[in-house]
Amino acid sequence: MATTKYKIAEQIGRLAKGSDIPAASSLKRQEINELVGQVINQLLKVESYKILNEQTGDIVPHGLVIATYDPVAVTAYKTNYSKATLPATPVRLPKGMGVYHIGGVNDPFNSHIPVPPGLFQMVSEEPLISDLLGQYAYEVHGNEVIWTKNLTTETPAITEVMMRLVVMDISEYDDFAPLPIPADMEIDVIGGVLKILGIKQQPDNKVDPVTERNK
Repeated sequence: MATTKYKIAEQIGRLAKGSDIPAASSLKRQEINELVGQVINQLLKVESYKILNEQTGDIVPHGLVIATYDPVAVTAYKTNYSKATLPATPVRLPKGMGVYHIGGVNDPFNSHIPVPPGLFQMVSEEPLISDLLGQYAYEVHGNEVIWTKNLTTETPAITEVMMRLVVMDISEYDDFAPLPIPADMEIDVIGGVLKILGIKQQPDNKVDPVTERNK
């Protein structure tokens, strides 16, 4: 289950109150939320989406950014395919542009190619089309990306990719809206805010995101 600003701010607030830094212990919720947004933007390397608007001419909502998720694990799927789970839910946009880019971890400019809905089977069964000049083709199914070949058996094996997704700017999320970050990034966000505040996180005070989510 995705985390929220409220859950992260609650954890930071408890740790800040136990610190010996007066300014940190008296922080208001809005101030913590702003710091959470700053750290998430840094971790996701967010970029403005206005360039994309100008390129396509499509009408899209305001307040969108492109967030980078790197790395994202790729696993074998069935016999000849591979798949990965989207690390966050992208905004629904014309032409499937919510999934803005998928490429290699060490070769971000070598983009994998999205397959239009309904053409996945044809592309995967035609070797000449499937090779696509050496590129890898994929189709998005719900929260999963399915490739037309098994990337894990390539030479060298591809077990991770970089994804760039279009999401709402963090400032647009209210306290209880699921944030566009993977579960394992929650602890990094908390640690980043505490670092800004000058609070050293003691070993016995480390936050376990799994435990917090189950409360």
